[in-house]
Amino acid sequence: MRKLLWVGLIALPLLGQNFVPIHEIQSDRDSLNNSNYVGEIVTTTGIVISDVGAVAGSRNFYLEEKTGGPWSGIMCWFQNASMVLQLHEGDSVTVTGQVNEYYGNTEIIISDTADVIVHSTGNDLPPIAHIYVGYLDTTEASMYDPDSAEAYEGVLIQVSNVFVTDTAGPGGDWEITDGTGYALVRDNGNYTYQPHLGDNLNVRGIVRTYYGLYRIEPRYDDDIEAFIFRLSMAFPVDQDSLYVYFTTDVDPTSASNTSNYTLTGGLTVLSATVDPEDGKLVHLHTSNQTSGTLYKLYVNDIQDTSGSTVPENDSVSFYGGIMDIYTIQTDTVDSGRSAWEGRRVALTGIVTVDSTASSWYFIEKASGGPFSGLQIYDRSNKPLMGDSIVVVGTIDEYYLMTEMLDVLYIRIVDSGHDLPDPMTVQTGDLSAGSPNGEQYESVIVSVPSAWVVNPNPTGSYWEIDDGSGICNVAARDNYSYEPHEGDTVGVTGVVRFVVGAFQIEPRGDYDIDIIWQSVGEGRGGKLRGKPSLELSSNPVASRADVRYFLPEKGKIRLSIYNVSGALVRRIKEGVQGAGAHTLEISVENMRNGVYFLRLETDRGSVTRKLIVR
Repeated sequence: MRKLLWVGLIALPLLGQNFVPIHEIQSDRDSLNNSNYVGEIVTTTGIVISDVGAVAGSRNFYLEEKTGGPWSGIMCWFQNASMVLQLHEGDSVTVTGQVNEYYGNTEIIISDTADVIVHSTGNDLPPIAHIYVGYLDTTEASMYDPDSAEAYEGVLIQVSNVFVTDTAGPGGDWEITDGTGYALVRDNGNYTYQPHLGDNLNVRGIVRTYYGLYRIEPRYDDDIEAFIFRLSMAFPVDQDSLYVYFTTDVDPTSASNTSNYTLTGGLTVLSATVDPEDGKLVHLHTSNQTSGTLYKLYVNDIQDTSGSTVPENDSVSFYGGIMDIYTIQTDTVDSGRSAWEGRRVALTGIVTVDSTASSWYFIEKASGGPFSGLQIYDRSNKPLMGDSIVVVGTIDEYYLMTEMLDVLYIRIVDSGHDLPDPMTVQTGDLSAGSPNGEQYESVIVSVPSAWVVNPNPTGSYWEIDDGSGICNVAARDNYSYEPHEGDTVGVTGVVRFVVGAFQIEPRGDYDIDIIWQSVGEGRGGKLRGKPSLELSSNPVASRADVRYFLPEKGKIRLSIYNVSGALVRRIKEGVQGAGAHTLEISVENMRNGVYFLRLETDRGSVTRKLIVR
């Protein structure tokens, strides 16, 4: 959720607005270090220095003045997920929007694509600001004024001749120094370099405030230049294929020699080929890997294009093969977190929710079922619903929601697959405190019929209940249905764990079946489809409420039958008006067992199993 200091925007014309240069928006600040332009609508111009979605979110891009330097860069954010203009590095643009402070980052909120004018494309980027690491260090370790860091927020910078001093910083970030101070480099999945203590580097990237620290965000592999030739990382892309990355371009002759590679666990290297488009990447064909087994790759006598040789027995570890999503979701530690948290793995599945309106998509095993889905946080790739993919990234727990992030590889195996069948659930399975919810996380589920018990018009979710417990449904812009208390709906969607509760997130209008809809107090309602019939509790020990809806006035018959089809009891018979009805039934004089509750109307019949205990 965005922490905002703004109110809703409307689309504004670019002409006639208050033009303010980026450096003035950034440098004119108050005592709390916030821009004095916060809340104002401004127009500014510059060169795009990162593609939309390349750094810090799927709707963000960075804009910098042509001259570069301190105070010259700013983050821009498209407010509406359905109105995002795909800008690219080198685009010269003018933007109009509202200035805001987002967790310490000054940004411009763009409410409409009409508020962006693209003047030209393919322009040279502003000069990179070459700075010392100490400029970004706000602690006493810095040799420079701590306020200097703010000047480079949103600016494309480079620090040179730095050394890696820590590889296990917060969120997987790693630390560097050039002797003037320390700074973190964001592990954002945009590059393949993996840090080793003591590595000597040049690092480029955009400066961003993240959880109170100024960090460098590299945009891609070319933003990290390593001076030490060594192994960087390895990961599987199939049961018998490995991608192996080095820090610099390799010599094809030595890198193609299979005898220069050794694998543990009985694996053998069958062939080695340097990628024709990326000189740092070698494709290894191996014997069959066991999924989830930790292997180690050793290399010797491999040279780079300048003649340097990797250190003797240089090595990296990796988890082999294509993992099963079920294992990721069910192999947990005491806190319920996935035991695979922090591990890089390869997974496969069918895309069930694409990332059209967000930074994540969801995959599910083709067979479906409990624990079969996973959320993928990926700002760069946009697979479509029905794609079968292989994806490689790091498992993470985001507020107890298991997900994959830092995606390094994705392959669309084929497209157009049927999606796994939604799992039919009761609302109580996803209610607060239910032990059943975890198995449905990231899985497509369906509640066939439930009542809207709280439309919550100003909230981020609304509530439904089929008699088994209250469940949240996400309020999203991707469907048109507006809930009203008393509506009867069928809801389908992916299950996410948000702010301590499970909720169903419909993907579009097709995921909401309006069975009966209220049209206002005292005005009745309208029914689409068959009548609705539910029990407030099941099994029933003594008494329970029966709730049902009728599409129109007419004859009804509500009865209980045994498993042989014999009538046990007639509960109600006669003429009733359209709308919602509730009555209490008693089963105190009935034997324990399975019965059937049946509602018969002129518009059709509906039957529910009734368990008496």
